[in-house]
Amino acid sequence: MRLVQTDDGLYPTVGRLLFTDVGVDPGTGQVSLRATFPNPKAALLPGPYVRVRVAQGMKADAVVVPAQAIQRSSAGEAQDYVVEDGKTALRPLRTGALTDTGWTVEEGLKAGETVVVEGFQKIQPGMAVNPVAWTGGRTAAAPEPHR
Repeated sequence: MRLVQTDDGLYPTVGRLLFTDVGVDPGTGQVSLRATFPNPKAALLPGPYVRVRVAQGMKADAVVVPAQAIQRSSAGEAQDYVVEDGKTALRPLRTGALTDTGWTVEEGLKAGETVVVEGFQKIQPGMAVNPVAWTGGRTAAAPEPHR
């Protein structure tokens, strides 16, 4: 668990979750948590509400694609162009959570498949393409792994 400071930086030490409420506030979507953080320099005061980052779980074999790779059909369903044998194919997807690194894809993609991230205006299903590695950055900084 990491404490997010007012300047959006992270507090230097990792905290420990002590308690989580079972209910979610329907008006705000917030959940109450109680945590403890080492405070060697007395920088933290007791009692204030703060923002934290909590790892909800880790899935080692998760397929994550950049957020801009996901397209939506007219019905709002997630889809993406996949390169198969040098040609594009539009594939329906079932997405999970949106993370700092992109969308988690629960169904429709396998690890190692090539997806189209940019240039959707220029392609159609079945079109021959020569894919190049995407060099774009993440939409937000990924949290540091915690041990």
